[in-house]
Amino acid sequence: MQQRKEISILLPVYNRVCVGMVARLKELCDDVEGLRYEIIAADDGSADRDAVARNKAIGRMEGCRYVVRDTNSGAAATRNFLTGISRYRWLLFVDCDMSVPDDWFIHRYLEAPEAGVVSGGMRTGGKAADARRSLRCAYERRAQERHTAAERRRHPYQAFRSVNFMAERSVMESCPFDERMRRYEDVMFGRRLEENGVTVCHIDNPLVMDDFESNTRFVEKTEKDMLTLREFYSDMKGYSRMIDITEALSRRRMLWAVKAWHRLFGQAERRLLIGKKAHLRIYDAYKLGFFATCGAGGASVFAPCHGSAGGSVSDNE
Repeated sequence: MQQRKEISILLPVYNRVCVGMVARLKELCDDVEGLRYEIIAADDGSADRDAVARNKAIGRMEGCRYVVRDTNSGAAATRNFLTGISRYRWLLFVDCDMSVPDDWFIHRYLEAPEAGVVSGGMRTGGKAADARRSLRCAYERRAQERHTAAERRRHPYQAFRSVNFMAERSVMESCPFDERMRRYEDVMFGRRLEENGVTVCHIDNPLVMDDFESNTRFVEKTEKDMLTLREFYSDMKGYSRMIDITEALSRRRMLWAVKAWHRLFGQAERRLLIGKKAHLRIYDAYKLGFFATCGAGGASVFAPCHGSAGGSVSDNE
């Protein structure tokens, strides 16, 4: 196909300084001859006022805007808002806590095959020491093989993640993100794309995750994800490996054992998880137990989690 000649690059922002990310994207756009572009970062009611103040530098860059929203509405609402205020046909959504690995990131999207949605994917950076200490780093590294384009193409809708994708404006207007959801909104979006017959093309054009939250924060996000998954259980069937596992255990009359284990040892598991070492097997057990019990009054520990960037902690690995 002929190379695309216009693009709106859209970044949902929450409690992050993303001036460097915007400057990098602008640099890559400026290198494409004749490209019409805009870059818009929308702050989702950040509590970190210093980050908001520093991000105002974005508005002083040519072709860039920084919009501050008064209240925290969540990633789904922020992406829909960005769609509404953007101007070009092709909309590139990128999470602001990622990094661009090379100089061809924009080129690959402009030259991607014709499709309603093009997903570039992600890969995990960091050092070996990060994987030993950081639960998020270890988790993402374990799932790395599932992030390749070849693997994502096997299940194009279930594998969709909102961290890095381009969509045609008409798609975003007809299939907006579900604003009821503060987590798993990208998985629900993938389902909507399939239901509406929108073609999803997966390419190898990843952003890099090399900034990892604390283990405490990661566990809190996981708990929030599991509560959201429980709330939207019927909507997420067929798109969540966690639901598949728990239903299989239930059919085999083994789910009671998972619940009993979590009620006995869940608190101890959580204390280990928020420590200074990454324990993936314990994390898997805790996550399964938390989900199995959270619909029956068994969610013993949960700290609320807010924010727009980063997407859900996928259970599809």
